[in-house]
Amino acid sequence: MTSQFIRTVLVFVASGLALQAAEPRGIFATYAENRRQAVPNYITEDLLLLSYGMLLDDAIASTEQKTAYPEMKQLVEGLLKKDLAPAH
Repeated sequence: MTSQFIRTVLVFVASGLALQAAEPRGIFATYAENRRQAVPNYITEDLLLLSYGMLLDDAIASTEQKTAYPEMKQLVEGLLKKDLAPAH
């Protein structure tokens, strides 16, 4: 490191312009903050695929909760009733 670099860093720190560690918020919170400040975002293919995967996971979980779970519960309860019923 050069002495000029060190002086520059000290000036930034003294003036309050130095970057401070922020609470990790996730990439989507960062993009939302950029939108509020009119800062453009560069969306990469991997983020696009991650977003698609998250939407797909949410859709599957929603379908399971609304449709598959009630039907599976009804099936299991029916099988238990049949299994626990007295034999003739």
